[in-house]
Amino acid sequence: MEETTLATDRDLWMTLSSGVRAVVRKHRVPQSDGDDVAQDVLVRVFMRKESVHVADIAHYAMRAARNNCLTYWRNSRRRASRVRTGIALDELGQDAKFVASGKRQAASGKRQAASGKRQAASAKWRR
Repeated sequence: MEETTLATDRDLWMTLSSGVRAVVRKHRVPQSDGDDVAQDVLVRVFMRKESVHVADIAHYAMRAARNNCLTYWRNSRRRASRVRTGIALDELGQDAKFVASGKRQAASGKRQAASGKRQAASAKWRR
């Protein structure tokens, strides 16, 4: 009986593997990361196949692959943003501190100017 289960699992793995990899390629995940995304999906599906009550396990696997691809792109965009910010700050070096303090001073000056305008306007109406 166990050998039958292994053969069935192997067949299911081969069937799902090609479909999941096609979904990953469709979402244009790079080959180096695409294999990891596909493997994560397949392992998750096989770990949960007994507990997940779905009519079609293949449909479940394809949806999981799509969701993992979207998560991959969302996370890669965040990583790229952090890298760009880090590079920009490294290039600025000490100037970054002055730029940041200058922005704070400018914002503070705008708040004070707005406060002064409000006070002037309220004084005008009091007369």
